[in-house]
Amino acid sequence: MITNIIRNWVMGLWGELIPIDVDRTLKYRDGECMVDVTEAMEGQYLTVEEVKNSPTKTLVIVGAGEYANTEYGRRFTLDVNIDGKKKVWRPNRDSVKNLAGTYGRESSLWIGKQAKLTIVNISGKETVLAVPEDTTEERVFEGGQ
Repeated sequence: MITNIIRNWVMGLWGELIPIDVDRTLKYRDGECMVDVTEAMEGQYLTVEEVKNSPTKTLVIVGAGEYANTEYGRRFTLDVNIDGKKKVWRPNRDSVKNLAGTYGRESSLWIGKQAKLTIVNISGKETVLAVPEDTTEERVFEGGQ
């Protein structure tokens, strides 16, 4: 395995070229360069499967969140980072209660905060539950309450 820093250039606001460095980890088999496409197969949304496979099971909130119109109605979404990957997360009601109970009702105050993730079974369906890292046990909603 060889790690290279590849210099790319992007066009700035006023037409100037700005250098950016892109870290590329190259793998070779029988002299052929291989590229791991695992990340390309993942979607933009945080899923139960990704949480199950996460070594840390910890997310960091990186955006204040917004409401999005979906086929299921208006849903609250947050930009999060889990294991170095940026994802969009639609927290369930219990996760929102946990986060709001610890960090406040204004989601912009959640930016930079961490939460531990677990998988719970609610009405026969597996779902992701977030518990803020600096919460006390008595304020945590355990799902389905």
